[in-house]
Amino acid sequence: MAGNRKDDKERSAYEVRRKKMIGAVAIVLAILFLIWTIAGSMMFSFADEAKAVSGADVKAQYADPGSVMRGIWVSTVGSMDYPRDPTTSAESLKAQADAVIDDCYKLGMNTIFLQVRPAADAFYKSSYYPWSRYLTGVQGQAPADGFDPLAYWVQKAHEKGIELHAWINPYRITTSASDWAKLSDDNPAKAAYSDYVISCSNNYYFDPGQPAVRDLITNAAVEIVNNYDVDGIHFDDYFYPSTSFNDDASYAAYGNGMNKADWRRDNVNKLVRQVNDAVHKADPHCVFGISPMGIWANKENNSLGSDTRGGEAYSERYADSYTWIKNGWIDYIAPQIYWNIGYKIADYQKLAKWWSDVVSGTNVKLYIGMADYRADAASGVWKGTDELTRQLQLNKSLPEVSGEIHFRYQSVAGNAKLYQLYENAYASNRVPANTDPAGVEPVDNTDPSGLNDITGHWAESYIRTLVSAGIINGMGDGTFRPDRNVTRAEFVKMLASSAGVKDFSGFKDAGFTDVSSADWFDGCVNWAVEEGVAKGTDVSTFSPQKNITRAEMAVMISNYAEAAGLQLGNTVSGVDFADADEIPSWAEASVDKAVRGGVISGVIEKDKKGNEKRYFYPGNNTTRAQAARVICALLEK
Repeated sequence: MAGNRKDDKERSAYEVRRKKMIGAVAIVLAILFLIWTIAGSMMFSFADEAKAVSGADVKAQYADPGSVMRGIWVSTVGSMDYPRDPTTSAESLKAQADAVIDDCYKLGMNTIFLQVRPAADAFYKSSYYPWSRYLTGVQGQAPADGFDPLAYWVQKAHEKGIELHAWINPYRITTSASDWAKLSDDNPAKAAYSDYVISCSNNYYFDPGQPAVRDLITNAAVEIVNNYDVDGIHFDDYFYPSTSFNDDASYAAYGNGMNKADWRRDNVNKLVRQVNDAVHKADPHCVFGISPMGIWANKENNSLGSDTRGGEAYSERYADSYTWIKNGWIDYIAPQIYWNIGYKIADYQKLAKWWSDVVSGTNVKLYIGMADYRADAASGVWKGTDELTRQLQLNKSLPEVSGEIHFRYQSVAGNAKLYQLYENAYASNRVPANTDPAGVEPVDNTDPSGLNDITGHWAESYIRTLVSAGIINGMGDGTFRPDRNVTRAEFVKMLASSAGVKDFSGFKDAGFTDVSSADWFDGCVNWAVEEGVAKGTDVSTFSPQKNITRAEMAVMISNYAEAAGLQLGNTVSGVDFADADEIPSWAEASVDKAVRGGVISGVIEKDKKGNEKRYFYPGNNTTRAQAARVICALLEK
């Protein structure tokens, strides 16, 4: 621990704090014991967590982000959603961003997919692509006053408890042939990568068959992850634009005797694998997902395909999403199922079930891309909100569907009935404004009897126990939001409260660039670092707003126990996880200690043969309910 490197004076102060921490824990334990005695609380068992999230509930408990994806696409190409009027004015760009983010918050959306690279350009400061003309009006022209839209969107979305995923179009250079003249001279299509540009269907694209193009797209994606605290990198359905794509030269150079269609699919597959590996290497917490066409392949052409007769991504865009899923090259898939239930050519219900079957048994999450833009129809099945309401209900009935993404922001914001539909459907999950998003800062409802959304929840007794003890609070609006995710900052705050630490003034600044003295979590982060409970995600950052994974939680729990002098013991033995090889090496010892100590457990699921297996899911996020159960188990020690 850090205390071993202190001089005698500092070591003495450290020991005083340590003893206070242990004493505080003892007081908390006494409170807990009294509460549990009066309430007749239950004993902890290793199976508690497993039973709580077993079977069909796994997806609901562990979906990423939150318990269910409630996402929305914000399009920037053609000034569709943002900005409505291109401008260099930083104030105008901020105001327009604020309006969209505020609406998404009111709608209960928990994820924004912001189009940051619509066509070989950027809505952020990039060393690969010029500033977008859809942003400022002229490609290559930067916003005034050094304003960086992506940095601002990330900050403001996170302040509202909303994730921000960077949506990029990998190959597209223009959206019409006339756009070529509008490209800046430093656009890679006119400069370093001009030899890899192909004209097709009155448009221009980078050639997917060129290795240099794959490197460009990959490096530019990593640039975003390295420079911005985005929660994900997102591709949509733009891959090969046409079967008549003139790539004979690259095929001759790199085809290696493959069938041309298979070679094209392999080019896209290589890009997907490359981006997936690079993004996760740059930031293990950043997810990578793709939103392909709703039909992978028709059954009449491919026995693995769906019972449909529409356009196929497999043969028309050379996008083999089935292979991406089965090989785990993406974290989620979001097929654009833009047809109604009962549509003969492409039935929404049949497709939702087909995609559910494809992701079943994999670690790839399924979000449904929904056609909100069609609700503006003057007549027919799409008029009004009935069709979208039916689709929402169908999504909820399919265990493998972990939520939906709506296309697009203005289609929802500009339709009063649709706006009301989502506000009502998602309202119970909305984070109240002007409160600490974790609900761990002092708020006005510490009485557990005042929480209206935990009765009957598997973690009810744990939540009421900790709320009564003042360790964790409700959200200030009569709710606890048990299935919301917990961030790294929120979890260290919970641990600090468990240790009885209220005054953080004696702890030195940890020096992270993403933690300032004005942040509510500044003190608890400094405490966690100085006491050896937590470290940064790298030398200079703590990533306080990142959702904490189960592996990270196990490490903090193990460190906390050591700092407080708690002996976790070995109350459980013979624990083998089916996904043990997915536990990061830096977390293995801590997971083992926390699991064998009975503080954190795993999830029991049945495989296709009906055999029960236990999984740890080290990369999955932690919910508030799970955090409450774990902290109760920790304090029992």
